[in-house]
Amino acid sequence: MIEKDEDNRFPLKVISKDLISPDTYRMELEFPDKDWIAGIWPAGHYKLFLNIDGKLKFKPFTSISPVNEKGKAVFAVKVYREHPEWIGKGIWSKAFEK
Repeated sequence: MIEKDEDNRFPLKVISKDLISPDTYRMELEFPDKDWIAGIWPAGHYKLFLNIDGKLKFKPFTSISPVNEKGKAVFAVKVYREHPEWIGKGIWSKAFEK
């Protein structure tokens, strides 16, 4: 049985994170059950949650995994770095680079 929180969410484990271009990572997240399949339809997405500065934030991400991939979901994540015109932006990008 997978333990979920009161909002029916469960944690995913980062199993790999590889830089594939100067501003893009390929990330694999492991499902709690190795037999689960993504089952995400074209243009479907996952709501990924992250604790940033003590607040729970979420952002939708579309997987690049095949629909029948077992045990994990793969994402291509573009990183937006700090820029003088965008001070304080890119909070998800900062978290992904850690």
